[in-house]
Amino acid sequence: MKICHLSPWLLLLLFIPVLGWLMLMAVAIIGRFELSKSFGHGFLFGLGLLFFPILFRSIIAFSSNEYVGDDIYDEEDEED
Repeated sequence: MKICHLSPWLLLLLFIPVLGWLMLMAVAIIGRFELSKSFGHGFLFGLGLLFFPILFRSIIAFSSNEYVGDDIYDEEDEED
């Protein structure tokens, strides 16, 4: 959750019966796109993480990708 810059408090919504399933799907989808962004990739890599997670997570794990997530979010804060 920290790598994707999502709040761990979102997990508490999983205990609400109907809303929990919807939040689980939303957090999973948003988390994959944020993971892609945290490693310096774009939207298409996020789609790859969504539809082929084993392959694309292996690419992140075993390639020379570096975590650049904090740098990206610091730059966005400076622009505002």
